[in-house]
Amino acid sequence: MEDTPVLKGADRSKLRGLAMRRGDGATLGKGGLADGFVSNVDNLLKREQLVKVRLLIDDRAERARMLDGLADRLGAEVVGRTGKTGLLYRRNPELPSLLR
Repeated sequence: MEDTPVLKGADRSKLRGLAMRRGDGATLGKGGLADGFVSNVDNLLKREQLVKVRLLIDDRAERARMLDGLADRLGAEVVGRTGKTGLLYRRNPELPSLLR
């Protein structure tokens, strides 16, 4: 995947605000980062640019590792983490920017 530019703090804050009105986009369970799950999140990012991922993993360090691994595989950036929910962003140049 192509590199995503590093976001500024104000950009992250705006994206977290936008995410408050969204439901969970994908749920990561015991199957881990299976190809089908990664593909589903990739498709969501292409359509929406901003995706909430619910991680049904109790261990905090493992949740962080899984979310970071997912972001790396997809060329996305983690813009927020709250409890068992992570927020991924990847700009799609074919869609209007969420950061305007």
